[in-house]
Amino acid sequence: MSLTIHMMTAALAPGDAIGNYIVALHRILREWGCTLQLYADHVNPGYPLPHQHSSSYRPTGHDLLWMHYSIYSDNIHIVEHTPDYVLLDSHNVSPAWLYHGYNPQMEWLCEQGERYLTTLARHVDRAVVHTEYVRHDLRRRGYRTLHKIPLVVDTSRFTGHGDPQWEPLLAQLDYLLFVGRIVPQKNLSLLLDVFAELHRLRPQLKLFLVGGQALPDYRAELATQAERLGIADAVVFVGKVDQPSTLTSFFRHARFSVVLSVWESFCVPIVESLYFGTPVLGHSVPPIPETMGRGGVLLTGSAAAMAAQIDALWDDTARYAELQHAGQQHAQHFTDAQLRASLLHLFHAIAEAA
Repeated sequence: MSLTIHMMTAALAPGDAIGNYIVALHRILREWGCTLQLYADHVNPGYPLPHQHSSSYRPTGHDLLWMHYSIYSDNIHIVEHTPDYVLLDSHNVSPAWLYHGYNPQMEWLCEQGERYLTTLARHVDRAVVHTEYVRHDLRRRGYRTLHKIPLVVDTSRFTGHGDPQWEPLLAQLDYLLFVGRIVPQKNLSLLLDVFAELHRLRPQLKLFLVGGQALPDYRAELATQAERLGIADAVVFVGKVDQPSTLTSFFRHARFSVVLSVWESFCVPIVESLYFGTPVLGHSVPPIPETMGRGGVLLTGSAAAMAAQIDALWDDTARYAELQHAGQQHAQHFTDAQLRASLLHLFHAIAEAA
């Protein structure tokens, strides 16, 4: 395939979901003979692939600009003027109100990102989505030519080896697990309420919160809430974890991982959990049910009702085994093989429309 692809995003970071997905795209497209140039407004020397500042982009009118969109950045204005074919890969924009009172800069970036996501529709030749939720969202914004491809979750980095420091401890504990950023989007206040109710039924349980803590005020609010609920000794804020071996230990020894977010566009830790055979507890906020498939359980009702559901499921070995099997099968939808097949379909569609 003789094609030059300019792949662009706001920032590239090692371990980031979009950054990992771009690594997978880069690997496959280079194998197919494409020439790839990577750009970001925020260049990161720690990212595993070479990339340049967005200002280095030079359109020809014969290339493809693949824009990964998740937040406002200056380079999105390139989409408005480039003569190249524009493919917008939508990871959607977090609602700005989730940052209100915690991070004014992020609130503004999300507000602008939301606004421009709509206005860019007329400048985009084709859009890529990863969930039905995002497909519906883009359609209502005026995007007409949409293509769904899987968001690859790089499970190849999990070698099976656990963290020698965490492994012995986690193997002996009964615990729930949350993996993700410690931000209001993840609705961790509700998770603490649910865990407090469950802890009354199962006092030996622990809750591990694994993720970066970029909003200290929010982190402090959660710590205060845990104290008020009487579960401070059972809730562990682990912090950000990048090492695959450490994540391996947390995922494979957890009884369940929990995702009660108020907003998501995909949620990579769901797939990682299913890969390890750890069922996911979520709720009906889209696209959580779609991402977790039959490897997850939808929690409903009040915090006490959710805790009762978890308690009933905890020792149901037959149901648990069903969830493990279904989850590991579902995780196969987000592999390189699935991405390759979808990319072939995407490029055939682009060629036919040319």
